[in-house]
Amino acid sequence: MIRLLSRGLLVVHRYLGVGVGLLMTLWCLSGFVMLYQGFPSLTDAERLEGLQPLDLSACCDLDRLPFTDDQIVPGFRVEMLNGDPVLRFSGTPRRGAAVQNAPTGSFNLRTGDPVKTLDDAQVRQVAAEYAARHGLEGALVGRRLDKVDQWTIQAGRRAPLYQIAVNDPAGSEIYVSAASGEVVQDTNRRERVLSWFGAIPHWLYPTVLRSNGALWTQVVIWTSVAVTCL
Repeated sequence: MIRLLSRGLLVVHRYLGVGVGLLMTLWCLSGFVMLYQGFPSLTDAERLEGLQPLDLSACCDLDRLPFTDDQIVPGFRVEMLNGDPVLRFSGTPRRGAAVQNAPTGSFNLRTGDPVKTLDDAQVRQVAAEYAARHGLEGALVGRRLDKVDQWTIQAGRRAPLYQIAVNDPAGSEIYVSAASGEVVQDTNRRERVLSWFGAIPHWLYPTVLRSNGALWTQVVIWTSVAVTCL
C-alpha cells in the first residue's frame, strides 16, 4: 500500500512539476515583454491632454449644486465636457474628514444640473475631442459594450461603456463612459498585441478569468502555493 501510494505521489509530482515548469517559463518570458510594454492604461497626463481648455465664461450657477457653503465634500475636479465646464466629485474624502451625505457624480457648472448619461452622439463627440487633441486621425466607429472586454476589466463599474475605433494606422481605440462622459481607457494595436505576450499571461489576466475577481484571486493564490511547494 505504501509502495503504491509513493508511486502515485511520484507520478503526481512529475506531471505537476512539468505543468508548473511551463508556467514558470511563461511567467519569465512574459516578464521580459513587460519590461517594454505593460498593460494598457490611461494616465492622468493622457486624460488631461484629451480635454478642452477650461472655459468658465457664463459660469457658474452654484446655487443649484447639492451642497452648502460650509459642507465638507470629497475630492473634486473641474474640467470640460462637450463645451461645458463640469464639477466631478471623486467620492474620496480628505484624510481625517468625516463626510456624511456628501455629493457624488458630476454636475454642469453652467446650469447646476447633474450630468446625465450621454447618448451615442455625445459619446462620439467626447471621443472625437480626445482623438483630435492626441493627434489621432481617422474615421471614428463606435459601439456600446454589453459587458467589459479585455481592456476595460477595471472600468466595469463605470458602465455603460463605448468602444470607439479611430481607424488610424496605429489601430487606436478609445473607451468612453456614457455615465460620466469621461474617457476611461485608450489602446493601440502595439499595446494590445504585446499585452497578450506580456501582462495578460504574466498576471493570469484573460477576461474570462479576471472578470470574476474572487475566482481570479483564488487561482493566483493557489498557483503561487503550487509553485512554492514544488
